[in-house]
This record gives sequence, structure tokens and C-alpha cells, in this order.
Amino acid sequence: MSEPEIVAFIPIRFLPSTKNRLARSLDVQQRQDLVESMLFDVLKATSESDLITRTIIVTYDDKFLTSFTRSSFEIYKSSTQGLNEELTECLEHCNQRSSGYSIIILGDLPLLSSKVLDNLIWTGLRTARPVIAKDWKGVGTNILFFKYPRRFQFCFGERSLQEHLREFEAHSLNPIIYYSIETALDIDDISAIEQLMKLAQLDETIQQTKTFAHLELEIKRKGKVA
Repeated sequence: MSEPEIVAFIPIRFLPSTKNRLARSLDVQQRQDLVESMLFDVLKATSESDLITRTIIVTYDDKFLTSFTRSSFEIYKSSTQGLNEELTECLEHCNQRSSGYSIIILGDLPLLSSKVLDNLIWTGLRTARPVIAKDWKGVGTNILFFKYPRRFQFCFGERSLQEHLREFEAHSLNPIIYYSIETALDIDDISAIEQLMKLAQLDETIQQTKTFAHLELEIKRKGKVA
């Protein structure tokens, strides 16, 4: 039996709307550099996955992707703005209802690795159930793995976990809630940055990420990020 097609979709928003909760601590260029660093780490995880067959970045504005090596991903430039709307447009365009599995991965997960990604995917394949990876605060959604059902409404936002659970229930689907620090720690505010830097003191692999290197440089320049 052939392996199923598994397509990764990474919705990404660039300036001026990105990471506004960090605006008091990081200026516009610093936030842009942080977004690019985190996206680099997420793309590394998807490109090294044994199970993901394609990676597509979904964005309204692709001009900030010129510094990335395009061999590891494709770009879908949406005609609408808004993360949920852009995802819906892209998955419909790619005809995901009739072909394989989709995994939606937010682009601000610097600890994500191919090993963890593949474990999450196998969890869904083994149980034939969707998988939701919640954020480290337990209220948001960072990753969705599923077969895209008709008229599914994406609900990404600050408190999206319960909304996605209700959406799956409306489609008679019973998702598994997945948690690991690698899939949970999304960098949206200063507390998440502080958590990342604390974890890096205990785990040398975190120190090898581009996100850590970027934040460490900012700390050396300013004495602190906050």
C-alpha cells in the first residue's frame, strides 16, 4: 500500500500586523527578523520529516520570503487577507478534500522538530482521528492534522482550541488533543520568549535553532528583550 500524501500548510503573516503583542519590546525590524527566524525553524522541521510530502506557505504578501531557499517549500499567495480565510482559500484551491491529509502548522513554533511532527502525524494515522496540538497556555491551536472535510471553518485566534473542537464535533469527528512543549511553545509575547530562553539553558538542541540565535543576539545588544 502506498504512503498517503501529507501536505503541510504554514500560514504566515508579515508586517505590519505581525506579533503586535511584542511591539513594546521589539521594534518593527526586530519583529520581522523574529518571524523569519521562527519560520526558518518550522521549515527545517517539515523538510526533514519522513512523512510530509509537500510544504506550502500560505500568505497574502510573499515579498518577505525572498531570503528563503525555495526548494523546500511552495508558496500560495492568497487573494484574501486573514489567516483563516487564506487557509480556506488555499486548501480549496489545492483540492485537499479529495487528496490525502492536511497538517496546518503555525509558523511561530521554534522548538518544532521533524521527530515530533512525525510522532503527531503517526498518532493521527494510527487512530484514524484528527489531531489538535494546543498551545502552551492550553487555549489556542498550533497544529491541526486531519483529512479536510467539506465546509470546515478554521478558527485560529487567541482562544481557538474550544472553537476547533466544536467545529470537529459539528463534522462528527473526535480529535485527539496533543501536547508537547515542542508543538506548544508559540512565541507571541515576552513570557514565551522568557520560557524559550530558560529551556535553552537545559537543552543544547534549542541553542541550535535560528530563533534562539536571533534572540540571544538581541539580548546581547540590549541587555534584555523585555
